[in-house]
Parts: sequence; structure tokens; C-alpha cells
Amino acid sequence: MKPFRLDALPGAGDAPVPRRPRVLDTLFVLALVVGLAHPLRAQTVRAQTTRADTALTVPIFAIGGGYDLPGADFAQRFGPGPAAQAGFWLKTKRGWLLGFDYGFRFTGKVRESVLDSIRLRDVATSNQLIGSDGIYSDVRITGRGYTLFLTGGRVWPLHLPGAGANSGLFTTLGVGFWQHKINFEDVATTAVQLSGAYKKGYDRLTNGPALTQRVGYLYLGAKRRANFFINLEATQGFTQSRRAWDFSTERRDTRQRLDLQFGVRAGWLFSVYKKLPNEFYYN
Repeated sequence: MKPFRLDALPGAGDAPVPRRPRVLDTLFVLALVVGLAHPLRAQTVRAQTTRADTALTVPIFAIGGGYDLPGADFAQRFGPGPAAQAGFWLKTKRGWLLGFDYGFRFTGKVRESVLDSIRLRDVATSNQLIGSDGIYSDVRITGRGYTLFLTGGRVWPLHLPGAGANSGLFTTLGVGFWQHKINFEDVATTAVQLSGAYKKGYDRLTNGPALTQRVGYLYLGAKRRANFFINLEATQGFTQSRRAWDFSTERRDTRQRLDLQFGVRAGWLFSVYKKLPNEFYYN
């Protein structure tokens, strides 16, 4: 029997069939991936560009200050003075502006003479009292007050150079609470006439419901390099004394008061939405 040989089979001795190089397969896969990614990338860029030009719902933290002029009964007690403000606002994509604001006001001008009954009349400084150590005690008299308001209004689009789509003129109305009083600072802490509960007989603590109106401009920069606000403000307080007895007048104050305040505010805004990308073209 002849031995079996593989090279005797038909075609066994032919030359091997050439194979396609692996580098061609790799190039083909890369071309396919790039081709699919191109329209997706272009679509993403267009979406980002459109978003930069669209009004959004924007939560905002506001902090600022200003200056106020008093009116009506408030002007009989206090002079003009600076103010500070902090708040949280929500500007909706439909242009509504909702917020909560806290304001603090202080002034060094108190027009009512609340210490006449206990101060020294034979010295040049009218706010000196005899201290517990028998020495003159210098008392500094200032005004203090704060407001709390819930506000609502509208933002009317008005885009200044560099302003984003959420900027514009705004008008708001607010309802809340207003409190103010006369503050005493006993520098030497020896004026027993104003210590503890006795101070309450002179501070004329007053509070009540209040209304406020604002008109101003809200600037939210397209690149978030500058975000600020500026506005005019008017406040009306329907207040009343909350002390049972006034030592300086020796009676209880039961009058219904109308306290007015007019001022200007300006400050910085801190928005918490994601940064809007810059516009660019992709070919």
C-alpha cells in the first residue's frame, strides 16, 4: 500500500491566498466612528448656541446696599441713612420675578429727644448721664430697623451690551413687616438708667405690616463676568408702638403711624444656573 500524502490532494500545492492587511480594517473602523460623530457634534454645538440665547428659570442670590430718605411719621423720628439688603430671587423663563428680601437700616440722626427727662441739662453734650460711678456716661443714640418682604413682579427684556437673555427692566410689589427702634450704646456701661428692662422704656420699639414697590434693572451677563441690579424703592409701613409705657412722655403711645421711606439700591447677583457656553461655529 502506498503511503497517503497530503500534497497529493487537488490544490494542496497551490500558493496561499493573500489576506487583507489589518491596517485597512483599522482605518475603516476609524472612518466609520468619525463619520457618525460629526453630525452628533454639530448638533450639540447648535444646541449650546441656542441655549445661550434663551430665557431660563434662574435662582439668584442678591446682596447690596443703598441710601434712604424718610417720610411722614418716620421722618419725625429719624433722619436719612444707609441700608443693607440680602435676598433670594427666582426669575422664571416666562419673565416672572419672585423673591424674599431682608433689609437692615441704620442712621446716626435721631430727631426725637427721648432722654430729656434723665440727661444732664447743664453740659454741652445733651446725651450725657450720671453713671453708677458718679462720672459722666456718654450715651450714643442711633436708629436701627429691619424689613422682611415677599415680592413678586415682572422682568421686561431690555438687553444692554453684554447682557444675557435673562436681563431687563423689572418692577415688583411686596408685602411684609417693618420694625424700627431707637438704639442706645452706653460706651462706659455705667448708665444704669438704660440698663436691662429700663432701656425698653426709652427705645420706642415700633413695628407693623408694610408694603414696598421697586423699579430697576436686572443685569445678568452673557459670560457671567458681571451680574448686578440697581433700583428705586418706596416703602410704606402701617406701624404702632409695641411698648406698654414710654418713660420720656410718661404715658403709653397708642397712635397709628404711617412710616414712609424712599431709597435707591444697588448690588451684586449670584446666579446658580450652569454657565452658558459662548457661541461659535463648527464646520
